[in-house]
Amino acid sequence: MKQCIKLWTEDVVSKPHVIVAGAATWSIKIHNGSEEALSQYKMNITSIAPLLEKLAKTSDVYWVLQDPVYEDLLSENRKMITNEKIDAYNEAAVSILNSSTRTSKSNVKMFSVSKLIAQETIMESLDGLHLPESSRETSAMILMNVYCNKILKPVDGSCCQPRPPLTLIQKLAACFFTLSIIGYLIFYVIHRNAHRKNKPCPDLESGEEKKNIINTPVSSLEILLQ
Repeated sequence: MKQCIKLWTEDVVSKPHVIVAGAATWSIKIHNGSEEALSQYKMNITSIAPLLEKLAKTSDVYWVLQDPVYEDLLSENRKMITNEKIDAYNEAAVSILNSSTRTSKSNVKMFSVSKLIAQETIMESLDGLHLPESSRETSAMILMNVYCNKILKPVDGSCCQPRPPLTLIQKLAACFFTLSIIGYLIFYVIHRNAHRKNKPCPDLESGEEKKNIINTPVSSLEILLQ
């Protein structure tokens, strides 16, 4: 896989428009599910991550997460392929590929639809490992929709199309509402400051404060005590 990806990055051969890659179950099987195999898998993914990221600038690159298995139906030579091991491999791939670029989001897309479909249909598998044909067809259809809908732009295909860019009217409307809010806040602050300046203050020298003290009513109890 690495040699093929490297050739595509060197412009020696024409690049495909869509690249779908994934690996895990074979590594688990041939190494009997050992931890050393998982470490080697992480090293391999780390080595091809920059190549996939480079390809993703000109092509659509999808990394397919490994599907779960139905362990009760697995044959003896596949018993080491457990869902726990598959989850560990998937987590390693997602972590490494998503962190392949430090400054921006990775351009390599994680294709997890097949995994979600497998969680519902793996019980129908004949050997516990391979998905039924209907599930594979659904995954392939979704993958084709993701790629084709952004080119064909069908009316009913918005779920598989990238988010369209903002139109000029949307940008102008956003600017108008933003400026309106800012203008309102400025007007409110100016009006509040002007109201504070115009508020009269008590004149202590004119005796207004003293009058209030002198004219304070005396209670009936104080009169009796006097």
